[in-house]
Amino acid sequence: RDFQAGAARIVDRAYQSGQAGAWYRVRGAEYAVSFRDMLQNETSTGAVRPVRRKGGDATVPFFRLPGGTPVGAEQIPMAWSSTQSAEPITVELLGVPGHELEAAAVARSFQASLRRRVVSIQRVQNLSLWRQYTGQRRRKETTAKLREEFMWCGSAAIDAIVQRGFRMAPRGTCRLHAQSANAERDGAIGELLLVRASLVSREEVDESLLYPAYVVGFEP
Repeated sequence: RDFQAGAARIVDRAYQSGQAGAWYRVRGAEYAVSFRDMLQNETSTGAVRPVRRKGGDATVPFFRLPGGTPVGAEQIPMAWSSTQSAEPITVELLGVPGHELEAAAVARSFQASLRRRVVSIQRVQNLSLWRQYTGQRRRKETTAKLREEFMWCGSAAIDAIVQRGFRMAPRGTCRLHAQSANAERDGAIGELLLVRASLVSREEVDESLLYPAYVVGFEP
């Protein structure tokens, strides 16, 4: 069932701002919502029920570093920046107030194997590609168990991938690596792509199950 209007505004505002959860009162009862688990808890009785956000397919439920280590919603904003454009855009995070934790997580992942100065971290907001990715992931999950993680890609076709996706890029232009240092060796100069990937295994990669999540610029 739907939240009451006042509670819905409180919960959605907290969700959009990247908080770990929200708390609200209805008819004297206090409720806590965890966005990481997507569960609502009535604090006085302990009753728990699952929740979901309607129309929330443009949000990122949580960030996962290469190797599969999850970083919870309490550290990474869960929603894209507001935009009036339906066209693919990139949003600069580095040095921008409100994006410090997200930028730090991406930079930390990059510098885990490649000790270069990061000069730009752009979040890719391509709603068409995101819907394709999530739709294909739902279909694939009916027949296979997927593991979602972030991988690195070095390519001269990053701009084309951000705009049109991996399936439209020439085959072989983007190989996935767990470490940024290995991706750099593929020939990209000063720019790498952090890719959100749903994988059956590292050896079995479906280009429709890849989403270009961040473009990271660095000093070569």
